[in-house]
Amino acid sequence: MDATFECDGEFESEEERAKYRTWWIPNEDFTVYSGLDASVTRVREALQSKQCNALLGFSQGAALVSLVCQSYVTAASSPSVSQLEDETKPLMLAILAGGFLVRDTEYQTQLLKCLPMCKIPTLHIIGDVDQLVPPSRSMQLKELFPSAETYTHEGGHCVPTNKAAISAYQAFIQSALSSSSMP
Repeated sequence: MDATFECDGEFESEEERAKYRTWWIPNEDFTVYSGLDASVTRVREALQSKQCNALLGFSQGAALVSLVCQSYVTAASSPSVSQLEDETKPLMLAILAGGFLVRDTEYQTQLLKCLPMCKIPTLHIIGDVDQLVPPSRSMQLKELFPSAETYTHEGGHCVPTNKAAISAYQAFIQSALSSSSMP
């Protein structure tokens, strides 16, 4: 699924602009995000309408996945929403590559409060030499999830696809699925 919004900026053509998308529109200092609720809702609706119960997010998408996980915790703990959740497919696992804790304080507060109660198994893929999202930022997010596993690699800001990485992903998915209560 592509991100919700087109990126601002100068592009050589409309075709070039269409290639670049974002899950939220930040202010100038990246501390307030517009449109993030719409993106979380869009992903949750897509999970419900498709035969899908897992998420994979990279970079900003991984930050969004953390907010989708938080939304499941919030819904489960809200009496007014819990009846709706009975009809909601569970999110069985999430993989967050190059993820980070959002800087918007409103959303960050929600994450800090809810993620420690999250029962969704997560795998956090972290590059040892990631210069865009330093490993410490990815670890900060990972530490909020009680059922988190980590796969670190020698690369930077990427999702490795070598044999060792694929084996780690497969082992995590098999473990998460076998420990779930879904048939």
